[in-house]
Amino acid sequence: MFKKIASLVVLLVAGGLMIYSASRTLSLLQMTLPPGQKDVAFLALLAFDGGLIGWLLAFMFGSEGGWQRAISASMVVVDLLGCVIGFGADSLLGASSNGMVKLDESLALTAVLLTTVIIAANIAATVFFHMLSPDNRRRMSQESARDRIEQASLKAIEEHANSLAAEIAPVVAASWVRDMRTAYTSGLTSESRPALPAPHSAPVMVTMASDAPVKMGVVPQPTRRSEYRKAFDAFHEVNSRWVSTDDRDKTPELAREVDLAERAMLEASKVKPVEVVAKKALKRGRPVKHG
Repeated sequence: MFKKIASLVVLLVAGGLMIYSASRTLSLLQMTLPPGQKDVAFLALLAFDGGLIGWLLAFMFGSEGGWQRAISASMVVVDLLGCVIGFGADSLLGASSNGMVKLDESLALTAVLLTTVIIAANIAATVFFHMLSPDNRRRMSQESARDRIEQASLKAIEEHANSLAAEIAPVVAASWVRDMRTAYTSGLTSESRPALPAPHSAPVMVTMASDAPVKMGVVPQPTRRSEYRKAFDAFHEVNSRWVSTDDRDKTPELAREVDLAERAMLEASKVKPVEVVAKKALKRGRPVKHG
């Protein structure tokens, strides 16, 4: 019973003294404001008497982690000093105006600077109190880990870019060649196929089987037109399948089949050498016709 009464008495004493301290601090703060802004000084009390109560409650019930407890405990001390400075400076200024003591201008300047520092300290402590909460620190640690992962991923991509480009570039180029070839050959029909080149001819000196000399003649080289048309039809059929196939379904086997068909078509378009024609003519036992 007496313990509760003692605690209540202590609270009443502390409350009355804080009201007195707040009134003197308010008087000091109002001296620093223009005539039309005197009421703003009530807000400044939050950095002195109000801040003392607020940071004390934060230290006792609202702090989590070492950083928040350290900040709230430090600000309890700072705001307590602010209360002492506030009502002490106002008391000295009031005594000086009543002629009790003589004060120089440096004391008033010091009081104004100290009140400014205390208000700024409360603002900074509020910011860091929330920044250094355990939840926010955990979130910042996770974001930092994600940043490191992203940086490592970008570095790995840059390291593999050259080798990947060297690997993919030939495939892309080969696909472009096939597409361009298709664009110029897919529209050709049996009636609109390009004419084969005119047969080349070359003068040769041949002999008969009886060793009779033959005059210089011209050996026409065969064109093998039918073989070329067959090869062209085969290439056109394979190339059409390549064009109609979706890019995801184009296999290396189909690409190899297109290349083989193209080579066969090009091989069929070649003409036989002159020496082969001359040898066949000699085996038949007849001279080569003159051109």
